[in-house]
Amino acid sequence: MPATISRAIPTAASLSFPHIALRNASDVHEMFRRLGYDIAEPDPFEREELAQFEFDPTDAASVQRVYIVAKRDTHTVYLIEVDDLRTARLRELAWNVLQRGTALLTVTKDYREIVFVDPRFVGSATTSSVRVNKLKLLVTDPPRSRYA
Repeated sequence: MPATISRAIPTAASLSFPHIALRNASDVHEMFRRLGYDIAEPDPFEREELAQFEFDPTDAASVQRVYIVAKRDTHTVYLIEVDDLRTARLRELAWNVLQRGTALLTVTKDYREIVFVDPRFVGSATTSSVRVNKLKLLVTDPPRSRYA
């Protein structure tokens, strides 16, 4: 019977609950860095600078800050601080960023609850065909976080 050889198998980057102490934009950037992303400096787009995102007026009223966490080709990871985390708002934000390429949205109101959104078009590229796959992280109680 041949002897088995134990080898260390390389794995993807992972995080455990101590790494999920996300209290601000810098912590979110650091989390993505730990996951292997080539992150950008945590410099926010605020006030007048938000106009370059061409948000719908309703979305513009809800968005406080936008950070570009990482970018590669046409894929961008955004951190968006908002006043409203409802699904309709997330779908509108997803529509907006999908106009620029593929994206991962990290959306928060106050860093106690963070929603990771993987937006996709289902069918034609219209607002009503945007699907938002969400992972909600309750930072104060990570085991209660859920995928929706």
